[in-house]
Amino acid sequence: MARYQVEVKAFITVVVDAEAPGEARQRADHFVEWLSPTIEQIDDYSDDHEPIDTDTGPFSVDGESCVEEVGG
Repeated sequence: MARYQVEVKAFITVVVDAEAPGEARQRADHFVEWLSPTIEQIDDYSDDHEPIDTDTGPFSVDGESCVEEVGG
């Protein structure tokens, strides 16, 4: 069976109360990092489902999140 590396691009939109866009981005990025599975959780998934491996470990945040004010 062949082995493939797949760079998954997934998006989540969160609403953040903050004083400025940069602060909102930072809070949202920290939240996504908090959601990220640990290596142990990834291993547990592989034990119970299709085997999967990761060279990068938990989620990586690229810092390019779009920030848009939604109201005040």
